[in-house]
Amino acid sequence: MPQKSAKIRNSLIENQSVCFDIDRTYSNIEYHYSDMIEKTDDRVVSERKPGITLGILIEGKLDFTIDHQPIKLEVANASTPICFGYNFAKPAQWKRRLIKNNRVKKLIITIPQQWINNRLSGDSNIESMMYRFLQTHAELISSTADSKTIELANSFFRQPRNNISKILLESLSLQFIISGLSVLSLELPDKSVSDQYRITKISKEAIKIRSHIEKYCLNCEVTEKLTLTEIAYGLGASVSTLQRQFRHAFSITIGEYIRSRRLELAKEQLELGLNIGEVAYQAGYKHTSNFTSAFRKRFGETPGSVCFIR
Repeated sequence: MPQKSAKIRNSLIENQSVCFDIDRTYSNIEYHYSDMIEKTDDRVVSERKPGITLGILIEGKLDFTIDHQPIKLEVANASTPICFGYNFAKPAQWKRRLIKNNRVKKLIITIPQQWINNRLSGDSNIESMMYRFLQTHAELISSTADSKTIELANSFFRQPRNNISKILLESLSLQFIISGLSVLSLELPDKSVSDQYRITKISKEAIKIRSHIEKYCLNCEVTEKLTLTEIAYGLGASVSTLQRQFRHAFSITIGEYIRSRRLELAKEQLELGLNIGEVAYQAGYKHTSNFTSAFRKRFGETPGSVCFIR
């Protein structure tokens, strides 16, 4: 069965009464609310970036996997919607299975990790709850939604699609985040699930380093090599300082991060239909076999399995 990108084609759904594609608030929080019927059995796949996802399933079934871990949610009674959430402490693969004739009404809010790092100080109860969330990775936390959270979710479906509405949707998104975290707070762990994914408050210096690398990865000539010396020179710091700050913030070396990002970009290019050999070269691999090996290790599947099927 072919995989699709995170934006599901209209040919796979019907009775679409509200927004389906992902949109963003002015502060870069993603929101996605939909009420539709899935027309066929299929699946969609995307690579998720670090951040917290909060949602509510009002009607229907959700069947998805996070890094190959299966998760199923179902609302059997319309009066008992499910509030759910999960955090990605690192990039993760997300796949969802579409089920023929399954009617799904849901709202999903995604909060980028950088948004969280720039705003939280840990001085309030809601910030404390969010930090506890950040201590998990790809672990579903769910609970029956309360009346306030349900009403906030339904408010999204009543908004017209215009610029004024976008301001209102930003306000609703922030209210839903607070309400959703409150609902899930009793289910959150008191301690870090795994030291491997423990999150600390990321310094502005570390964010600056990551932004510099991101800019290079997305805009550089593919034949160029990004060295630590070049990164350090561009940021006006020593190599040792860069290494220490980056690893402390993200629990990964700069070199590992660059390799991972190049593979993520390669995956996107493959899904658009580019040739495997060309994509491998752009990702910095001289031999396709080496690219295939690295790709399989990173995503758990071969480059050929994610190529766009026309």
